[in-house]
Amino acid sequence: MTQLAPIVLSFDGLRASALGAYGNAIIETTTFDRLAAAGVVYDWCHVATNDLRVLYHSLWRVVAPSLLVTDDGDVAKLASELELECLSREQSASEPAKLFSATEFAHLADFFCEQLGKQTIVGPIWMHSKALAGVWDSPTEVAQSLAEEDETLLSADVKPPEYELIDDDADRVFVDTCRYHAELIAIDAVLEGIVGWLAEHDAYQDRPLIICGTRGFGFGEHGVVGLKSTSLWSEHVHVPCIVVDRLTTTQRDSSLLWLADVFRTASQRISHKHLQWWSPDGSLFIRTAEWLLRRANDSNRLYVKPDDRWEANDIAALCADDLTELLKLASGETDVAL
Repeated sequence: MTQLAPIVLSFDGLRASALGAYGNAIIETTTFDRLAAAGVVYDWCHVATNDLRVLYHSLWRVVAPSLLVTDDGDVAKLASELELECLSREQSASEPAKLFSATEFAHLADFFCEQLGKQTIVGPIWMHSKALAGVWDSPTEVAQSLAEEDETLLSADVKPPEYELIDDDADRVFVDTCRYHAELIAIDAVLEGIVGWLAEHDAYQDRPLIICGTRGFGFGEHGVVGLKSTSLWSEHVHVPCIVVDRLTTTQRDSSLLWLADVFRTASQRISHKHLQWWSPDGSLFIRTAEWLLRRANDSNRLYVKPDDRWEANDIAALCADDLTELLKLASGETDVAL
């Protein structure tokens, strides 16, 4: 049976832990989770950068879209430079929407379906949304329902937060977490409409559907709230990836992967014993099935994986032999699974 070209829906700022399929019990992400239940969930999918241009250069070398639809001007500019067909619309909201159907993501979804309805695209189709890196214009009452007694702390600001924690500011982080979750609830509701539209159209209903994040989002786990961290910890590089394909059985895949790996055919896919990436601040991260090492200025921090999800307990001093083996990986002396 011929493998059809995929339809990719990518969401900037969507960290893996935000979805129910990846363990979030605070909110319901019904549509994402229904897709996860019907497809393959990649548990440990990573990106190596928080620079979208670098990321998309990597992804589009594997699968170049025949059509890109986006509300991100920078992504649209890159597509133009690479001579890819791109249709874009800019976000313009300055205040929260009254309904999910009036949010910026809903406008992008309508635009996306409208363009697909005008022509039949045989090759790969990509919709990149600014999503949680763009305006947060979910109806205010959604965030208020999550904040409960602290609802008076909420504002009508639609800008996503971006700041370093200087003092203990738990209330501020809590409010921003509620706003993030409210935006995700709105995105999840609109996503149901996109999936339904694709299912109703013969040209698209049997195409593989890839749902993924392109960057994570920090909530103070390492002193930063937002996208722009100079040190790329798990909250920034661990992204969700779900593939729904009639040719693939439902499963969870716990392999260590780069997001680009998901777009390769099974025969092309690389089996990684470890992942390695550099942060803007010059720190090196190495992730194996059992460890995450951060090395910066000859200082080493070591964390047990997957148990220490947000790298809270440095045990480098307690595991000298394991640290030595990981440092050999950093120097390229070995490639053994740890």
